[in-house]
Amino acid sequence: VANVPADSSGNWTYTLGTAIADGSHTARAIASDSVGNSGPSSNTNTFTVDTQPPTAPVVTAPTQNSRTNDNTPTFTGTTETGTTVNVIVDGSSIGTATVIGTNWTFTPTVPLADNPHSVKAQATDIAGNTSSDSNTRTFTVDTAKPSVVVSTSVTNPVPYAPFTVTITFSEPVTGFDAGDVLSINGTFSDLTTSDNITFTATVTPSAPGVAYFLYVVAGGVQDLASNTNTVSNTLNLQVVDRAVSIVADAS
Repeated sequence: VANVPADSSGNWTYTLGTAIADGSHTARAIASDSVGNSGPSSNTNTFTVDTQPPTAPVVTAPTQNSRTNDNTPTFTGTTETGTTVNVIVDGSSIGTATVIGTNWTFTPTVPLADNPHSVKAQATDIAGNTSSDSNTRTFTVDTAKPSVVVSTSVTNPVPYAPFTVTITFSEPVTGFDAGDVLSINGTFSDLTTSDNITFTATVTPSAPGVAYFLYVVAGGVQDLASNTNTVSNTLNLQVVDRAVSIVADAS
């Protein structure tokens, strides 16, 4: 396709002036001296031109809009065989996935902050062509345990009669029932909620003259990311036989 002069060391280079089609090609050379004598043909090199980007990879995990208490979650997906997958979290590349066949996986080495995040990927083939972006999955990392506060509107000491307690979690929880409450010197019943954050229940003291204690034990309930709760404060009330009135001395 061209005559190319060699330098004083016998090295030569040539760049095609027109593009050649994608596919398999061969290249060889024949040397000629200054008087036109030609040597034998060189070795033949076979190469492939590939200007087409690979198909965009697919992110299959995490589940869209999911929550996790793992701050180094494993991302998974699929890609074209033979590609390298670049994993992108919150718009920044965080590493190259391990690809086996058409499946890829990647686990961050730097923990992600407790926050919403997004993950997507790009695939690059052996010719250096890079795909368009994959689908994007959004997820939230949440490693914080839900806290809980026990309270009541009645004043201490309390009369020997049923009264209402309120149990308030810092976020929605699942699995909360009477078995997660330690109630000493009284019964705990009628637990209800409308939002899985604020619960109310009825406490019936066992007898007048006793000290009533109530608290929520640790680890009995979970938030949406499967973090278990911390222990609550302790409600400590003295039970009396009747309501106590405080009368000011007018003298």
